[in-house]
Amino acid sequence: MMNQLSIKTPAYISLNNILQPIAWFDQIMLEKTKKPILALSREKGYAVATNRQNPIYKVAAALRKKCPNPCGVKISIKKMIPTQCGLNTTLSNAAGVLRALNKLCGLKWPEEKLIGFAKTIDPHLSKLMRIKGISSKNVIIVIPKNIVLDREWLRSQKKDPETSAYQHFPDMKWIEQELKKAGCRKVGMSGFGPAIVGFLDA
Repeated sequence: MMNQLSIKTPAYISLNNILQPIAWFDQIMLEKTKKPILALSREKGYAVATNRQNPIYKVAAALRKKCPNPCGVKISIKKMIPTQCGLNTTLSNAAGVLRALNKLCGLKWPEEKLIGFAKTIDPHLSKLMRIKGISSKNVIIVIPKNIVLDREWLRSQKKDPETSAYQHFPDMKWIEQELKKAGCRKVGMSGFGPAIVGFLDA
């Protein structure tokens, strides 16, 4: 069952917030290969870059350099979540691959060491890795209309992307506050926005 709730902000943005259970995920397969190479490919689903600029490739290449005897790894992606939808799936997938490779390559680093290593690649990646599983949570995603955030502009700011976005678009901060009032314990901008995600206890 799905309930639709319309919210009118004090400023100028009209929001449509749809609450429903979701089972939406990308599928990533990792396979050891005999040749000591790193390969990234897309199997099905939405288009996604498979070159060296993909964060998945970056974390895999960086971690393999830490292995005493680097194994060959083939990574295939079945992209089921649309890209550029503001849910930060690219870095989330990279975080998952980093954890998987930690075991596959036999490093078996403790969590804090792995998170520290992720921070050297991308500070936002390390933040994502601190988020635990949400299988027992309800997720509320609010995507405000008429707000376009430029990723490169956010990266150029001295403050973190969320703080910069909230200062430039005060209504995003208002949305966060309203979600907290509604009972969400954890609320924050998803990736580089403008989607804002809140987690409710089941």
